[in-house]
Amino acid sequence: MPLMVKWPGTIKPGSTSQQIVSLTDVMASIVDIVGYKLPDNAAEDSFSFQKALSGEQPESIPFKAYSLQQARQSQADPGRAE
Repeated sequence: MPLMVKWPGTIKPGSTSQQIVSLTDVMASIVDIVGYKLPDNAAEDSFSFQKALSGEQPESIPFKAYSLQQARQSQADPGRAE
């Protein structure tokens, strides 16, 4: 699903980006835009796409495959690292 954003004065009309983003990245992006600093343990899986919005070259975002089985295991044992 594409992400469409309108931000007059920041996003050039008609511009596109190949940046892959997730709904979880919205939090880090908004926090980055407003200049707030989240605690280190908050939104650990959220990465800012603010640079992509402003037309800059975005930083490489770490990608980790995560399976449904891993999600169920971490719900069953929240202390489990991986």
